[in-house]
Amino acid sequence: MKIFVNLLTTVRFIGAFFLPYLLYSVSEIYFIVLIAVLFFTDCLDGFFARKFKVQTIYGMLMDTIADKSLNIILILSLIPRFRFITCLLIMELLIAVVNLSAALKGKKTESSIYGKTKMWFIAFSVIMGYLRIFHIYETELIYEMVMFTFLLQLLTFINYLQSLQKSKIIPRKKELILTNKQILKQLFDTEYYLKIQK
Repeated sequence: MKIFVNLLTTVRFIGAFFLPYLLYSVSEIYFIVLIAVLFFTDCLDGFFARKFKVQTIYGMLMDTIADKSLNIILILSLIPRFRFITCLLIMELLIAVVNLSAALKGKKTESSIYGKTKMWFIAFSVIMGYLRIFHIYETELIYEMVMFTFLLQLLTFINYLQSLQKSKIIPRKKELILTNKQILKQLFDTEYYLKIQK
């Protein structure tokens, strides 16, 4: 189950980079279904990881990287048609910078209801954008959806900044040099993951 969960997350990451090549080389419906499935894997991997207690550092890190990669790549492809969606790209990049700076300082950003809800609204906004590009569903609702998604991104960004101010720096043992085997073990060891989350 641990392999399956981590594979789901990894497929989302790799799949994101294939999407620009598939945009005009597969059928429009197939492309929409594909991005919907990739977004849905974000729910599945987290759900299965918690349900079967197979959380890992690799899963946590790759989940964040895969989410940001998928969002940014899909939004970039929409910008030539919908300039206003650039605001979503800017906020995703800002959130990614906060997460990265937190990791470099040995801190961690706590996931919030804003962040989880934001992910779904980005998915809906992106799918609506592609539905309009492909002339499958002409709706003006995309403008309201993007505005609401931007608001959720802003709340997520503020929440992360507040979380960082309160969080303590995780102490690092500078004298400890890990072998490749030890690093791999820590990346995929559920017990180690749960220990550092306390």
